[in-house]
Amino acid sequence: MPVLVPNRDALATALQGQGIAATAWWAGFNQHHDWTRSDDAKYLKNNVLSLPLHQGLGEEGIDHIIDVLSDCLQRATDKAR
Repeated sequence: MPVLVPNRDALATALQGQGIAATAWWAGFNQHHDWTRSDDAKYLKNNVLSLPLHQGLGEEGIDHIIDVLSDCLQRATDKAR
């Protein structure tokens, strides 16, 4: 499930460290595309995180992902202060 987050790469690393297979969504840039007029696309490419949510994941697994994501986001917010 894609989610828009600040500091996507750091958050993905933190989640992976907690056993959650989060990944950077749409990573990398096509070198043959002129990105100078693609600000919205660049923003999404740099800020969308993919969470491992799927139909086989039970309520306990979903709750775990939410709890760990919330904790990671809170720690990031606390560091920014």
